[in-house]
Amino acid sequence: MPSRRIDIIVLPKPYVVEPLLEGIHQHGQANRWRLVVRYAWEPQLARRLKSSPADGFITLDDEPSVLRALAATPKPKIGIRLAKPVKGMPSVAPDDRAVGRLAAEHLIAEGYTRFAFLGLNLDYSLLRRDGFVSALSDRGYTCIDNRREMGRPRPRFPRYDELNRPEVIEKWVQSLPFPIAIMACSDEFGSQVIDACDRLGIDVPAKCAVIGADNNELRCEFSPTTMTSVDVDLHSAGLRGALLLERAFRGERPESDLVEMIQPAGVVPRRSTEWLSGHDAELDKALTMIRSQAAAGITIDDVLAEVPISRTALEQRFKKQLGRTPGEELRRVRLNLAVQLLEQTDLSVMEVAMRSGYSSSAYLCQAFRQQKGVSPSRYRAAYAER
Repeated sequence: MPSRRIDIIVLPKPYVVEPLLEGIHQHGQANRWRLVVRYAWEPQLARRLKSSPADGFITLDDEPSVLRALAATPKPKIGIRLAKPVKGMPSVAPDDRAVGRLAAEHLIAEGYTRFAFLGLNLDYSLLRRDGFVSALSDRGYTCIDNRREMGRPRPRFPRYDELNRPEVIEKWVQSLPFPIAIMACSDEFGSQVIDACDRLGIDVPAKCAVIGADNNELRCEFSPTTMTSVDVDLHSAGLRGALLLERAFRGERPESDLVEMIQPAGVVPRRSTEWLSGHDAELDKALTMIRSQAAAGITIDDVLAEVPISRTALEQRFKKQLGRTPGEELRRVRLNLAVQLLEQTDLSVMEVAMRSGYSSSAYLCQAFRQQKGVSPSRYRAAYAER
């Protein structure tokens, strides 16, 4: 099979571009593709695309001149994460409404009851906000957003340049009622919220919890408080885009206006959403102990030995604030630890069980089948194929 040249038009956003390129490269390497990256700021890019010797195109850029240039060529082309569907160009995009819903469900499960959304006047942000608000509404909660500034309604969300200023985010954060849980439309702005809280002396997460989206590990891990984020699975979006282009090379004709939605991979929990009541010392001590020592194999009896409260009273407080018992919280934390180890390491199932607090691999397998519907090994294999 002869090699094919694929021109990939990218934007100056490394945290978005890199996982997409990894997915494209995964398919391209197996199919002898020669990948040529074309940058959105390249002089006279649109004219050069028309004369490019490429066999096909993948664009992450929806600048009108680029789209017109691609429309003028009969060669196969695919869009990835474009702002809007483009006539005549199949595309792949993260399901941004599902991203917002996952963020809301995570915050509700953590015990938060007051919510806000920080967003932009861009399609992906508006969709994430819609999903976030819809999931909250389904559970009887409302949401503040940054169209309201100092109590005055605004007709729209701000533009990027309007929001990307520390004093603007500080002013909005200061206007919020605390405690509160904020979803930011992206990790970039989530980290700015955490920075603003740090400057203002607002404790994260005790007074202000923050969840971002995209799971940009550098931004999430290097915030003053490590930041929880929704993994939108950009790697799979890149891989699916490459597969659509491959189908076109083989003579298949996907619907010209097809937009294939990629579901988010899940929430990656970090310190910024570890809920504490801030007013119930016994409950907070029990939660802190469960979260910090779950991997050590502690039991609820161990927790009760350190917290001066009866089992019944502790269970009642957990149920009231979190909607689950201390035992259910301990099992949830352990399972999340096991999931992270399965996704991020090559440890055996037995080692994963030991490091996440299970007494044996059999108990881990039982918990996985009950909660995930598959064994740990099958879960790891499925995750690796995404």
